[in-house]
Amino acid sequence: MANLLPSLREKKRYLVFEVIGNASCSDAVSSVKNSFSGLFGSLEAANADVSNIKSSGNKCMVRIGRKYVDKVKASMAIVKRINNSTIILRSIGVSGSLKRASKYFNGG
Repeated sequence: MANLLPSLREKKRYLVFEVIGNASCSDAVSSVKNSFSGLFGSLEAANADVSNIKSSGNKCMVRIGRKYVDKVKASMAIVKRINNSTIILRSIGVSGSLKRASKYFNGG
């Protein structure tokens, strides 16, 4: 199978967010995926391609499709409880490059 040309590939965005409360990043990402699927359907969830890239402490970085950034943020606002503990998911920054997203991730 041949690789796609860069002009034909789906553009990605990197979203860095913080988990305020007692929950891990993997639980938070799976909760965001579930709320996204509930809000917009499984077809949109598959097209958004939300995947965990990096997590450290209470900060998480996910890769998403460029057209779905606002929808993922709306899904983050819906998530209020994980494992019977109240949490808040706070967006820190969105970037088109992994290098800039790492600066958000590291606090820069």
